[in-house]
Amino acid sequence: MSNTMPTITSLEQVLGKSCSREEALNSLKQHPESYAIFSSFRPEHQNTILSFMQGQCSLDITLDKFFLYILNPDTHRDRLESLLSSFLGQPVTIKAILPREGVQLAEKGSLVIMDIIVELCDGSTVDVEMQKVGYHFPGQRSDCYTADMIMRQYNRVRSEKSEKFSYKDLKPVHLFILMEKSPREFHEFSDQYIHERQISYSSGLQLPSLSHITYISLDTFNSMGQNIVTELDAWLTFFSCTDSEHIVRLVQEYPKFLEYYKDIAVFRTKPKELIYMFSEALEILDRNTANYMIDELAQEVKS
Repeated sequence: MSNTMPTITSLEQVLGKSCSREEALNSLKQHPESYAIFSSFRPEHQNTILSFMQGQCSLDITLDKFFLYILNPDTHRDRLESLLSSFLGQPVTIKAILPREGVQLAEKGSLVIMDIIVELCDGSTVDVEMQKVGYHFPGQRSDCYTADMIMRQYNRVRSEKSEKFSYKDLKPVHLFILMEKSPREFHEFSDQYIHERQISYSSGLQLPSLSHITYISLDTFNSMGQNIVTELDAWLTFFSCTDSEHIVRLVQEYPKFLEYYKDIAVFRTKPKELIYMFSEALEILDRNTANYMIDELAQEVKS
């Protein structure tokens, strides 16, 4: 018996057998509480749910709950290692999952919260954050994030080493921010979707820096009509595309993503879990959008 994976030519092979809109609605109605929540959604969100349940598209992985479901380091460490390897351009192994602690910021009482933060076997720290809408003041916010990561590492290493502590014991921290809708500053670079910060000195002096920040504009990636050439291309396609054409092409080029889509497709037969996860994701999105609009208004008032 051959173990060769069959050639994927249709979305049905990825997400399962399709069904009608009426069948999808009837499935939801079997769970009155979930259906009541579904009915409270805006029409566009209802259509998203129904299209997914019909098997016409995948879910939006950039929504917080689904992003963490697919890349949960507790249950799918290999997936996160694959993603981080594509970011860093070399194979990585996760040593530990760090707690999602926060630092209170005085000016608005907001929290700097890490989405997924891990320590690699070489001692470096990596944080991956997914943003539906890129925040204002991205540079300042990112500096706060990496400063928090560096101080957490400093406190831990200094406690472990005690009198033997040296600053050479500190390892790099990497912050990767993926933005579905990037802020206006990034729109000036319509032919670049990866922005890696580089630190230099006017004299040409070379000094190592602990802080490494990379922004990835998914909207720019999509607008450029990228081909799926590298594994990083594959991951960015996975995060930014839910339509049939891209999904089938992605699985054809990188078959391992079939497993990820299969995990998502399970929710087609679990409407109760789907609605609750989607509802929680929308609450997070609405809260973040409200904060974004407050920042937007503040900028308009100052200008």
